[in-house]
Amino acid sequence: MKPTPGPYRNGGMHDTTFEFLVLSQTGRVLAKVEPSTTFREDVEEAEANANLFAAAPKLLKAVEELLLYIETPSNELKVAMYPQSIDYARTTLANAKGTPS
Repeated sequence: MKPTPGPYRNGGMHDTTFEFLVLSQTGRVLAKVEPSTTFREDVEEAEANANLFAAAPKLLKAVEELLLYIETPSNELKVAMYPQSIDYARTTLANAKGTPS
């Protein structure tokens, strides 16, 4: 199982529905993020959520690259110093990829 290739982007708020569209690089709608109300705070929260969704491919790549760097033999001490953080990163990466951790 593979996700739609990134980058993704927040396509902005629709004028009448107040929903934010998360779009693929080809413009395909990947997600619609709707505020619970039209109050400013709820619309701002929906926009922040759409921004987070749009950042997902870059965040995934960043975690992969950090783990590759940290888990090289020359960095054994770093792995030993932060085992819980590294395990959390491994588990989160596996969850994002839909694989067992």
